[in-house]
Amino acid sequence: METFTFRVDGRALFTGKWPPNELLSLFRESERRERTQPPTKDKEGDKAYVYECSVGYLTDRLEIMGFTLARAKQQMAKLRADALNSMEFRLVPKKEPTDKAEVRRKKLEIVTDSRFEDWLEAYVRVTDAWLSGSFYQSSQRGPLDHHLYLFLMEERDAPIEGVRNPFEETRFQLSAMLAFFTRDAMATLDYTPMVVNWDIPPTERLADAATDSLLAPARGTEPIVVLTEGRTDTRLLSRSLEKLFPHLAHLYTFLDHEGFGPQPGTSGVGNLFKGLAGCRISNRIIALFDNDAAGTVAMRKTKERPFPANFLAMQLPTLEIARNYPTLGPTGLVHTDINGLACGIELYLGVPSLTGDDGNLTPIQWTGFEHQLQKYQGELLLGKERVQERYLQHLEAAADAAVNPEFADMRQLLRSIFRAFAE
Repeated sequence: METFTFRVDGRALFTGKWPPNELLSLFRESERRERTQPPTKDKEGDKAYVYECSVGYLTDRLEIMGFTLARAKQQMAKLRADALNSMEFRLVPKKEPTDKAEVRRKKLEIVTDSRFEDWLEAYVRVTDAWLSGSFYQSSQRGPLDHHLYLFLMEERDAPIEGVRNPFEETRFQLSAMLAFFTRDAMATLDYTPMVVNWDIPPTERLADAATDSLLAPARGTEPIVVLTEGRTDTRLLSRSLEKLFPHLAHLYTFLDHEGFGPQPGTSGVGNLFKGLAGCRISNRIIALFDNDAAGTVAMRKTKERPFPANFLAMQLPTLEIARNYPTLGPTGLVHTDINGLACGIELYLGVPSLTGDDGNLTPIQWTGFEHQLQKYQGELLLGKERVQERYLQHLEAAADAAVNPEFADMRQLLRSIFRAFAE
């Protein structure tokens, strides 16, 4: 049972059990309509559910997407090439009667002299007759029609499967067929049977779902973009990924703070994250915030509004070593849990890198009060650069960094990024 029909100016161009995503995605949700069919003497008018817009709108969208009329014409030319190469013209009997030879010559002349417009007229007319079930009742015929049908070898006189399709993709087919109509003609995708027979809600966002479905394969193969708080984060994470998980490095790309990055820090990443979401970027995007007070506040802000499914904000993961870490404050050196308060990227570089020349862990310095959390923010102030350089030296020198326990915390961090969208 057919559950949708796509028509232009009353002509059926597509029908089937479910609208192709390529077709649905051309409409906007604002173009969904609910109508009441004209009543008959036997019953009241039923509801009809459609997407509707002008041919001009669809044509413009197809052109921008790259499904141009020029390329559709090139693909449709295959119909003419196949016709000229068909058995009808290639197999010529040795002693063909003059009258039959003349018929053959005229048929060949028609195909040879045919234009895109001739094939397009035949294609739209035959498709409409075939899909609307009026083919056998229709008296309209054209000299090119029989080149469009799909036949059984033993039944060359009647179409049994439909109309030939020379197009690489549904949107090229539509681009060609729309050229038959004026720009102000109305295109309608009627999905009423899906609502009536399949209990699909009439307000189901079918067009948006189709777009997401088409984007999903691309999102799966495009690198995931990781937005970091600064150039040091990008440098450490990208090099760690290359050394610890080289087989996954090509699946991620990190924000280039050197050439194109926003203002460093939590607010800069948060603003860029929101800006990209507003542009409907199709890549998967991760905003990676520090496991500190500022990062916790930033995470709360990302939850104040819904983001697209391909946008995700996360903090650096909870760190075991940070549960009892030395900190410097007004009362001197105190060991405390700094998760959610003072864990920047340096805290994930491993104990050997965090240990200073005195044999002790480089302490955290409390730097300010975060009023939204009513807690202090902290970071490595003394020796931060030395910690980073020690880590990179150890990473480059490690014989087998992928299993070296020194880099266990960095592996944990990277694995949390790997799991982000899966979770």
